[in-house]
Amino acid sequence: MFRPQIENLYFVEGMRQQDIAKALGVSQASVSMFMKKSGYPVRRGNLGEANGRFKDGSQSRMYRVLIEKDQCKRCEAKNNLCIHHKNDDHYDNRIENLEVLCNSCHLSHHKAMYWRAYREGKQTPKSNGPMGWER
Repeated sequence: MFRPQIENLYFVEGMRQQDIAKALGVSQASVSMFMKKSGYPVRRGNLGEANGRFKDGSQSRMYRVLIEKDQCKRCEAKNNLCIHHKNDDHYDNRIENLEVLCNSCHLSHHKAMYWRAYREGKQTPKSNGPMGWER
């Protein structure tokens, strides 16, 4: 019944399942189920400017590919590595603002920041990271 409309809205117009459901007056779960049963490829995430990683026409997380994660800068561990923003601004992806840390050192850094702010009666830090992280 809705097949031609869903195909047009999803593949031609590039609408999200949630928006298609609203336009057709059905639930998003119904649209998702239809897509799955029809064997249609499902896009993950938002496209273009609606995507949290979109910045000036490109992905702002390209640094994840550019930075070689060989060892933690603090403890020299070689496993469970991640990239840390030194100034805690997830939109500041300049190479000089990034450092490789192991998950343990990264967690320790953020826990220390949190408790320092807590003890000093300041507002505890919150991430300004993309994709719906708490701000």
